[in-house]
Amino acid sequence: MTKKFLLISSISCGLLFIGFLVIAIVLAANGYAPLGVDNAVADWAYSIRGEKGGATYWFFRIITEFGYTYFVIFIILLMGVIWKFRSKTWFFAGTILVSWCLQQLVKALANRPRPDETLWWMTETSSSFPSGHSITVACVFVLLAYFIITSPTVKKWVKYLIGVLSDSAIVLVPLSRLILGVHYFTDVLAGVFFGAFIALLGIIAYNTFLHFNDKRKAKLVASADADTINNKEAQQIDSERINNTNTSTVNNKVINNGENMSLANNKTKNANLNNKKKIKVRMAINIEEQQDEKTVNQTLTNEQKKTKWK
Repeated sequence: MTKKFLLISSISCGLLFIGFLVIAIVLAANGYAPLGVDNAVADWAYSIRGEKGGATYWFFRIITEFGYTYFVIFIILLMGVIWKFRSKTWFFAGTILVSWCLQQLVKALANRPRPDETLWWMTETSSSFPSGHSITVACVFVLLAYFIITSPTVKKWVKYLIGVLSDSAIVLVPLSRLILGVHYFTDVLAGVFFGAFIALLGIIAYNTFLHFNDKRKAKLVASADADTINNKEAQQIDSERINNTNTSTVNNKVINNGENMSLANNKTKNANLNNKKKIKVRMAINIEEQQDEKTVNQTLTNEQKKTKWK
């Protein structure tokens, strides 16, 4: 929601509410009796409507149905299906419900009588001010036009079509109430002002919701990114620890292998020394045995010599 949009919407809301309030105050000060503009517009409407049952009657009799509850419920359900009952649907339906509740309250407070029954082309039972049909169509079609025209997925020709239909409904339905003789001009004008005012409040509320929802999502994304970074750092630290552990293990293995090789070399040296000692011992024994043999032989030789001399 941009500041420019908020400013324009706020100013429009204020002007619409002031317009409704001025009409209500003037009527209340006049005892809710018809004003001069009411009589002038009524004379014009009755002069162009012709006879009851003619083409004008049926055209406006059909047009006026767009302001009844069953048609509004149909529109809400239809748009709910199209919007898949997301938040847009509930703001649309909720704003219309608020407008209906407020119109019932204002009607009960004002309790303005309707025009002369002899001029009616249909029967109504509620009070005249403000026009409920005018409030309803203004609220519904302002909301509908806004949501569709601002949608990036809707084609341009559909946006133009909805814009034309919405403008036509906001003009023709209040006009039908005049042609059918069940409302004064100030009733329908105040109704349009009030309905559009409620619709703009709903649009501001919806955009405010989107603004804070986007902020919440941004915080969640930032938090998720921070968690991801922390997880990556933790994984990196774990990886470094594992690498250090593997390096230490490898170094220990190298050291152990070196020690084992040293032990093996020492064993080999000791074995070689032992073998040399054994060889020396055997050589010494052999030398002694040879000397003993020489001694024995010499002794034998000497004895033989003695024997001969005898």
